[in-house]
Amino acid sequence: MATEQPTGVVCQEAELLKHLAERREHEREVAQKALTKERQEHRADADKEQRQMHLNASQEQLEDKHSVEDSLNQDSLNQDSLNQDSLNQDSLNQDSLNQDSLNQDSLNQDSLNQDSLNQDSLNQDSLNQDSLNQDSLNQDSLNQDSLNQDSLNQDSLNQDSLNQDSF
Repeated sequence: MATEQPTGVVCQEAELLKHLAERREHEREVAQKALTKERQEHRADADKEQRQMHLNASQEQLEDKHSVEDSLNQDSLNQDSLNQDSLNQDSLNQDSLNQDSLNQDSLNQDSLNQDSLNQDSLNQDSLNQDSLNQDSLNQDSLNQDSLNQDSLNQDSLNQDSLNQDSF
């Protein structure tokens, strides 16, 4: 037969069971909160690591971009330097061409001056020749006059001689 327990004991047992159930429920809630907190911390750490990796990657890309820009700027500076050197060389070549042109102009002017001097010399020679020819003609004319005069004198002498012979 079943022994009957007084209701007071049953009430105590019920309260004890209820208390134990509440305690288990509380422990379960505490464990759940601890697990949730651990998951949140783990997730926060993972997010923090991921953000740091993303930040490092972005910074590395930025450094690469700056490196490429610096390289392009250096290439641009080198190209500018080459262009400046080329411009300077072109300027020197142009100056050289201008100097050559001036020298050629000077040579041409000297040649023209020489031609002019030669022409003047030829003209002077021609004038001198003309003068010599004129002098020669004058001399020939004088000689001719002298010969004519001599001939006249001779004729006159001959005439005088004839006239004297006739007296």
